Amino acid sequence: MRGVIMSFQDEHFAIVMTADLHFTKIARQSQMRIGDELDVGDQQVQTVLSRQRRHAWNWQRIGVTSVAVMAVVFVFAYFLVGKVQPVDAMPYAYVSIDINPSISFTVNAKDRVLAVHALDHDAKTAIVGLRLVNHSLSYALHRYLFALQHKGMFTSKSSVIITTSSATKNEQVTDANHASLQILTQKVKNEVMASLPQKKQAILSLIVHPSVMQAATHYDLSAGRLALYEEAKRLGQSVTWPLLVSGHMAQAVGGTTKLDKIIVVMAKDTTLANVLQAIAKKTVQSTTKSPTTSTYQSDVILPPPPPPLPPSLSSNDNHKSTGVIMPPPAPPALPRSY
Repeated sequence: MRGVIMSFQDEHFAIVMTADLHFTKIARQSQMRIGDELDVGDQQVQTVLSRQRRHAWNWQRIGVTSVAVMAVVFVFAYFLVGKVQPVDAMPYAYVSIDINPSISFTVNAKDRVLAVHALDHDAKTAIVGLRLVNHSLSYALHRYLFALQHKGMFTSKSSVIITTSSATKNEQVTDANHASLQILTQKVKNEVMASLPQKKQAILSLIVHPSVMQAATHYDLSAGRLALYEEAKRLGQSVTWPLLVSGHMAQAVGGTTKLDKIIVVMAKDTTLANVLQAIAKKTVQSTTKSPTTSTYQSDVILPPPPPPLPPSLSSNDNHKSTGVIMPPPAPPALPRSY
């Protein structure tokens, strides 16, 4: 009877499929190759697989083939991921929170934390041991705020500035994107309020253009603190720059009462967003003149001239003439990257 060599069991035996679909074990010879046809006849030693077991053996072959195909797909996907970033890993928005520590979260479109940046020493201390990345923003905020409370850095008297920004690389932020930022900002604000139900101090939330976030990074501070500096100077308040960068916000502007008044004005000042974009523009102009300082020119929209301040806020001569009060020059240290 004719048969085909299907495999070799070991160095002594070969498995042959006969014409009537039986599998037979025969003595192996040195010249045999898989796929060779031969007469089984007297070489037959033992029938090892019956017709009833043939289907199970075929399923094993199918399983091996499936594993091989999956391995090829995995290897292809592995190299593809190096060039195409998954949607869930793409930054969608930046959220910075200024209490006394300042921290920034990078989140995706599903509000999942992709990265955390401590913007001062206190924030670095607060997040030691916390696993915030790859969790929901709500969970990360809850853990972070709880840690601040435990260390006495977040109380019912703490003032809070929440700043959100799109992570888009486009020159224009769409209405839909802005609407989603409003929802995200409100979620963050709700989380802060829920952490301290008896909160007595002000909570300010701002939505800024990505260029403002980048300009703040150039000055080595958060966008919220940059906005606080601008509003304080426009109100004629003195600001201690080193404290603003890495210290207590209230101490930087002369006390808790002054800080609360500035935050109240910031909440009502409809011109602040335009002025912050003008700062971003001037930051680009100054950094492009210095080859040792990073530039954000490619990501900044040149805004229209900022509108005038309300009469009650326009006492500052510097603001009357230019509309923008530039922060001090940034220190030579490399800026952080979001």
